[in-house]
Amino acid sequence: MSDGFLGATDARAWWSTVRAASRDLARMERAVGRMRAREGLRGAPVSGTGRSSGPRDANRATDARMDYEAACAPAMESARSLLGTADRLLWGDAGGGVAELLGATAASVVRLRHVDALPWSDVARSLSLSPSTCRQMEGVAMDLMDALGPGRVLDGNGCATEPMDI
Repeated sequence: MSDGFLGATDARAWWSTVRAASRDLARMERAVGRMRAREGLRGAPVSGTGRSSGPRDANRATDARMDYEAACAPAMESARSLLGTADRLLWGDAGGGVAELLGATAASVVRLRHVDALPWSDVARSLSLSPSTCRQMEGVAMDLMDALGPGRVLDGNGCATEPMDI
């Protein structure tokens, strides 16, 4: 058993962080999308019409979106980095990962549940499995990741000697 998993107490805790990051990233991306939609297409104002009090009003929605994007940029980048690390653990860099150790279905279960942040019913439906089978596969994957540690999981053959540099 390892002494922790990428800064978390164990693989389950780390993957819970991945799931939360995925949901946060999706929430921020939806907010940016709504803000872009509110900006809409603006044509050039016709002289003497419209109620805008100046160019600042015309760009208020764009300015608000840009401010929001700038404020969220560090969190979004951190979430994307974490999700990238999760994919590396699942699929390896050149083979390896959970997919090599337990098969692509087990890796897909973990990815759909945590990286895509889907509920168990959707994970099961996507893979044509029962929710209980998916939960069981996830449990086996978590136990394996705890037993081997991230470096060995990334390597995919269980015999890596160097820790994963993340």
